[in-house]
Amino acid sequence: MQEISERQPIDFHKQLLKVLKARYQLSFNSDNSLPMLFLVQHYREQFEPDDATGRRSAINQLVDEAIGRLRALDEDAANIIEWRFVDEKSVEELIDQSKGESRHLFMPKQRAALKQLATIIWDLEIAHRKKVRQQVSQTIPQRIHGQLVGIDELVETVTTHLLDEENRNPIIIHGIGGIGKTALAETAVSQLVHQLAFTQVAWVTVQNSALSNGRLDLDSLIEPII
Repeated sequence: MQEISERQPIDFHKQLLKVLKARYQLSFNSDNSLPMLFLVQHYREQFEPDDATGRRSAINQLVDEAIGRLRALDEDAANIIEWRFVDEKSVEELIDQSKGESRHLFMPKQRAALKQLATIIWDLEIAHRKKVRQQVSQTIPQRIHGQLVGIDELVETVTTHLLDEENRNPIIIHGIGGIGKTALAETAVSQLVHQLAFTQVAWVTVQNSALSNGRLDLDSLIEPII
């Protein structure tokens, strides 16, 4: 299972520039929609319907929040971003010719502002990932202590099946008591939560009281899942 990086991409500010230039566009590609950010999906959930307008609005809302945070740190940098990409002013309109400023001198300021904004957005993304992991982890029993040995292949098998979008059949881990079935399930699900493959998990333990004549009483499971 591929690890997701927690490090800000080196060229993230360049991709952010493409996002800012596409602020008023409803066409999307991997360069202008920040697909690597789980935070974008979080913002998209606030818009109904989740159409092109809602998708762009979600991205813009994230950017606007970051600009607000940038303004608290560096008002000049925030002004450059806002004037250039929100108000859509040209570089020529922003150059202070009375002070002998030129495009050659302005562009480094814009690049520095973009890097500041990119860092703020990435920090928001990492904070969001941490929050989601903490929330979801609370639904999973934390009974595993230390590193389990010799189950990597089994964990890979379980996670592969759980991520198979074409096959949604139930996955059954079976065997005699005490061999680590629950530990295997906990490890596999915990790995997927860390990768943010799932942002919600319903973990229900079947007690003996849920069994009627050796059969599972589904009503006793549906309520806690809901």
